[in-house]
Amino acid sequence: MQFLYCNQRLGDVSPEERRDEAHYISLLKVVETFPGLYFSYDADLTRTAQAATMARSELHRLPLHQQAESRFLWNEYLLQEFTNSKLDPFIVPIIQGTRMWRRGADSKGNAANFVETEQILEAEDFVFSYVQIRGSIPILWEQIVDLTYNPTITDLNHEETPKVVEQHFEDLYNRYGDVVAVDLINQQGPERVLSVAFAKAMESISSDSIRYVPFDFHHICGQLDFTRLDTDLYPSVAEDLSKQSFFMKNSEEVLQKQEGVLRTNCIDCLDRTNVTQSMFGRKVLEVQLIKLNLFQQSEKLEQHQDLDKEFKRMWADNGDDISMQYAGTPALKGDFVRGISLCLWSVVGRNSSRSDSLGSSQRAIIL
Repeated sequence: MQFLYCNQRLGDVSPEERRDEAHYISLLKVVETFPGLYFSYDADLTRTAQAATMARSELHRLPLHQQAESRFLWNEYLLQEFTNSKLDPFIVPIIQGTRMWRRGADSKGNAANFVETEQILEAEDFVFSYVQIRGSIPILWEQIVDLTYNPTITDLNHEETPKVVEQHFEDLYNRYGDVVAVDLINQQGPERVLSVAFAKAMESISSDSIRYVPFDFHHICGQLDFTRLDTDLYPSVAEDLSKQSFFMKNSEEVLQKQEGVLRTNCIDCLDRTNVTQSMFGRKVLEVQLIKLNLFQQSEKLEQHQDLDKEFKRMWADNGDDISMQYAGTPALKGDFVRGISLCLWSVVGRNSSRSDSLGSSQRAIIL
């Protein structure tokens, strides 16, 4: 990244303007250190492979920044002057996650720490895509970051919770189809108040299209036994995973579409969520490889050492990148994803750029 001065002659400016200029430069220096900025000159990174393929043909004739989905366009605000001046050749859409200091949702149901993750497989003439999402528990609560290990959960608004949850999941249903919400938070201790509130709110909206699956990750898996995700959690969502399917196309046509999404959350939507999403990604990848006749019906990824290692690395890197953007540190369970445990692999994600108090969402993509 390089910043170019529009005017290097500051001799005629006032002391106040000079101070402003120094402040703006310091802000740019902060932006310069942001990890995880991604762009493409010819592909729309803000949309999934399925969304891009199914988009109207006239959309593809527009400049790339006009094709972009605003939820995930990190530099949308920065580009306004260029857009207004119709300087399309100079406009490059960027996706990136933003460090979050908030939890929960706003009054319209927009959740903090919202990340769309897309796992892409390309083989011969085929392209496969599988999309998952994560996001903070969509009720009105806060956990202000401080120096304690478990910051206090505050401002739980019971009266508004049902409406906020309903708005959040209605939006997800309209965008993705059927939704299965996998809730990984503790059902005891300080997190219990959120577990109870979320479960109660989901009771009123649960249907054939929206399902709530609580899974006390720490109680069931302990510190190391992540195989319990495979034996205890996966069976409860396997039918949904199969029903929602994944996107698949060849060079000539769309062969199938993903019709639904798994939404996973823990408290900060980082470590527990990373491990769990990698397990879902692994299951889907194995089905895709079977569909390509590269795997036998019962064949597993761990039977292929190099492929298994690369899959774990990609998911671990993805978890680290999201954690760096949101928390400033790598994922705490990254070592397990990289190889100590059975369920860790790689993805791509998007983060949506909202200007509200909750900050931005993110999109991640793993190839």
